[in-house]
This record gives sequence, structure tokens and C-alpha cells, in this order.
Amino acid sequence: VWKAQTEIGNTYVFEGDDEKAIEWFDRGIANRPAAAPVRINRARALERLKRFTESEAAYRSLYEEFADQTSILDYVNYLLRRHFDLQAVEIIEKSYLKLPPRVAVSTLAIAGMVAQRQGWVDGERYLKLAVELMPGCAEVLTPLEAFYRRCGNEDAVSQLLENEAKTDPVEPADFLRRSYSAIAAQRFEDALEAALGGLTIAPSDPFLRYNAAVAAVNLKVLKVALEHLESINQDAGVWVQAEYLRAVILRELGRMDQALASLDRLLAADPDQLDAALLKAATLETLNRAPEAETTLTSAMQLSKQRVGVELAGLYLRQGRIADAQRIAEEALS
Repeated sequence: VWKAQTEIGNTYVFEGDDEKAIEWFDRGIANRPAAAPVRINRARALERLKRFTESEAAYRSLYEEFADQTSILDYVNYLLRRHFDLQAVEIIEKSYLKLPPRVAVSTLAIAGMVAQRQGWVDGERYLKLAVELMPGCAEVLTPLEAFYRRCGNEDAVSQLLENEAKTDPVEPADFLRRSYSAIAAQRFEDALEAALGGLTIAPSDPFLRYNAAVAAVNLKVLKVALEHLESINQDAGVWVQAEYLRAVILRELGRMDQALASLDRLLAADPDQLDAALLKAATLETLNRAPEAETTLTSAMQLSKQRVGVELAGLYLRQGRIADAQRIAEEALS
């Protein structure tokens, strides 16, 4: 009655012909006006054609008639795309209890973000509503904690953290948040436990791997830290930090050639990594490769004249090159 027309309309969508697609969607709707999927497809086609008055009416009618997860989210997202932020937040507030709890939390987090961006006073309230639904959810705990800290409301921060501690983490982000908190508090056993808990759910998560490595380093289990760091791919957002830490550990273990290889990879990817350049120079000097260490430091002078100058002057002093050390020190201070 309507599915065949919908599929034909979808074929025209794939071909980029939304006008023709709408003709077929309209035929399906004529046969079954209450068929939500074909009406959603029609609303999206109208939006792509920039027929915004019609598309808004189409999304709104679906929301008013069905008020289910699909129609709520489609309408909210449409309003946000069109920058009708107030209307979008109003729909979220009216409808979030009709959504599954996890979806409602994410939707309320969006409302809180929009409200804060617009400078409305209700941003905190939407995040608190989300926390009531899922007290341990990092997606809303993190922005709500940040809000309280910006306001200097330490009592609210303490209460938030206290309530969070009474819940069990569920998602990888929850475990990650707790591992961060434990690292900040120097509770490294708890940090490692939290990171490992998250890795049972998301074994490839680079941030959990990195936090596990940081905790392991502080617990003096360097080989465990290396195992986690070696699992982090170069396209991960935390790879630079991970590769630097990996080089530090390899150097600590006396595996100097591997440490240099790690630093070379890091500097090839990001030549402005000052800490990596300094560590490379120190490693080269340890290996009695002073000329290469000097070249490394000289090249890094452009990154931080004062900081690198101190290291280069120190290298010259250790070599007995007093005049060179004095020259570099003066240059660094100029």
C-alpha cells in the first residue's frame, strides 16, 4: 500500500532527485496517511530542497501525532539545524520523559549545552534533570561539574562527586571519568581499576588505554604501562601524549634505541613537540652521541629560546665548551 512507493522514492533520493522522490512519497502517504516512515522521508527531502516552511510543518506534524523517539529527535534536530534553539529546548523539556532514559540524558545534555551557549539561566537545570535520570553518567556529570567549578560552587561539586561515587559506572565514558578523577587525586590503584573496567567494554578506547598507562607508571609497573601504550594507534586523539610517555618509559628501562625511535616518530608527526626534542637530545647525550644532541637542541631553539638555551648551555658546559655555553646563555636571555 505504501512501502513500494517509499522504496521507489528512496531510490530517487539515492540518485539525488528529491523532487521526484517527493512525488512517490506523496503517493505512499495518500494510501496510508499514518505511515510515519514515508512521512519522515518526505520531511527530510523537503529540507534538502530548502523548502523550509513545508519541512518544518512536516516534522512538527509527525512530532504532534506520534511523539515517539524518532519523531521527537527528528524535530529537535531539525530545529537545531535551523538555529531555532529556544523551540528545540522547549520540545526537549516537554518530551524527554517519553524517551528511553539513555536517549533522554543525551537530549537533556544538548538542551543544557544550548542553554549555556545562549546565556540562559536554565542550563544547569537541564543537566540536573539528566543526572536525576542517570546519576553516574559522565556525559552530563562532566559539564555539570565544570559549570559548578566556573561558578565557584565547591559545595555543589562535592555533593555531585559524592552522589557519583554511590553509583556504578556503566559506559566507557563513565569509567574514563572516574579514572581521570582518581589520577588527579593520586589514587593510582583506583585509576587503574577504573580504566581496566572500561577496557572490558571498549578494549580499543585510546583514552582508557592512556589512563591505564599513566596509573601503571605511577604504580611502578612499567611493562604493563607499555602494553597499554602500544595499543594506541597514531590516529587517536591522545597518541602524542602516549608516544611521549612510551619514550620516557623505554628510556627508563634502558631501551634507548627504541626510545629514540619513538621520539623520532613523534617529532615526524609533530615537529613542534618541545618536550620530545629535549628528551631526544638527553637520550642522545646518554648514548655519547653529543654532536647529534647538539644538532637536535640547535634545531629546537626556535620553539623556546630560553628553555632550549638552558639545555644547550648545559650540554656545552659538560663538554668544557665554556665560551659556547656563555654565548648560548646570553642569547637565551636576550
